[in-house]
Amino acid sequence: MKYIPLFFIIGLMITLLGCVPSQTAVPVTTTRAVTTSPAETPAPSPTPATEMPLPTTFTAASATLEPSQTPILTTDVPDVEPPSTQIPETAFEPFTQGNILFLWNENPPPPPEEAPGPYTLEPTVSLLLAQPGSTPEEWQIMPILTELRAYPPAYPSPDETQIVLLLLEDSEKHVNGVYRLHVYSFADGSLKRVENQENPYGLSWLPDSESFTYSQFTNIALTNLTDLQVGFLTSNPTEPVENVPFNTISQPIGSPNGQLLAMIITSGMGLGDSRWMPGQKHLAFFDITQGKTITVTEVPGDSFLTLKWSPNSEWLAFTHDFGHGLFAVNVNDLEVSKLSTEPTSIYYPSWSPDGRWLAFTQSSRLSLWDSETETTQELTSAYYVGEPAWSPDGANIAAGFVEEDRQGIFILDPVTGNRQELVFGMIPAKVHWSPDGQWLLFHAGQTDQSGLYIINRNDGLPHLVVDTSEKPGSLEYFTWLSE
Repeated sequence: MKYIPLFFIIGLMITLLGCVPSQTAVPVTTTRAVTTSPAETPAPSPTPATEMPLPTTFTAASATLEPSQTPILTTDVPDVEPPSTQIPETAFEPFTQGNILFLWNENPPPPPEEAPGPYTLEPTVSLLLAQPGSTPEEWQIMPILTELRAYPPAYPSPDETQIVLLLLEDSEKHVNGVYRLHVYSFADGSLKRVENQENPYGLSWLPDSESFTYSQFTNIALTNLTDLQVGFLTSNPTEPVENVPFNTISQPIGSPNGQLLAMIITSGMGLGDSRWMPGQKHLAFFDITQGKTITVTEVPGDSFLTLKWSPNSEWLAFTHDFGHGLFAVNVNDLEVSKLSTEPTSIYYPSWSPDGRWLAFTQSSRLSLWDSETETTQELTSAYYVGEPAWSPDGANIAAGFVEEDRQGIFILDPVTGNRQELVFGMIPAKVHWSPDGQWLLFHAGQTDQSGLYIINRNDGLPHLVVDTSEKPGSLEYFTWLSE
């Protein structure tokens, strides 16, 4: 009997040990930070971008560049073994910041020999909205518009309550159909067509989200959402006059303050039989408040320009498709500054939210231009650098990259030069920040598990939100809405 207490104690210890919960394996993070000594200058308050209103609960740290702060170059990245590209199935905290809007052609187009033409394809494109859930599998995909033809250009309003689409419709006058303006309201789900407007070229919302402008051959049209009536800001002739130059207007893009429209004017010469020959191209501003056109500079006639307004409406950056360089125009004195230093292609100009800094890629380098000092410096480089995207607070720049055995997204602090890499074996060409600055959205089409992904900047784990693997059509337009 004297052994019974001993057995009782041993049994009690075994029972207690059995109650200890087993440890769960934690996935290894894919982030790596390459750091330098941080600047000891206090960070100023963030300047929100005018194109995307920030939520009232925004708490991300600010690091807007001050004149006394100089971005630090860092390209020294140590070699490490690439992490596994297997997509984890772990859950993440409920995400409630905004929705993802995207256009998806669920069925790939037929082979060229079987397709009668690009405008006679069956309607297969859908406009969809992905609403957040507590796990990637719980995100809800809501169809907004289905059975659209071709890829309709989409233009969300500044307040993100409505979106203008150019929808392709059949037409008795045009063999290939005609594009017409339609306005979709997120509030009531209505879709309204703007009458008597065919094949508009380019579109730009005014800041009040109540009207938008677009080109109609030789004139700039203005449509108000209240009655969808069409007016014109210009009164140029619509037909060429014999031996009299006339101008066509394209790519009108409004400044964030709603005062100027940047546009391309192509001059022509009438030949007397309603035919014309293209002439010179000029970049110009149309002053909405005064109703006059201001010529800025001549541009090569064979190029298509990419125009990007700074959020403070003080600068317009523009690039040429054929490697003519990157330029910025000051709206006050119309002086044109050449930002590039080499005759190589310049891609993806991206303004900081405060409008002072312009990030862009040149060959395989990410560079930064300071609009106050009008100087350019290189920030970092890689074998491939995608389109740069500023965080909502202006503290960081994110871009897809490829570097030997690493593929993913880097996040760069232009003040300190700190470079964090999220390595996951995919190559995002373009990324979007979430409104709270904690997540990144990108499209991956090069893998077996193609679709839209989100990735948290802290743990570097990509999560598949929209899976397009089973229907390998094209997913081209996508953006992250704030609400």
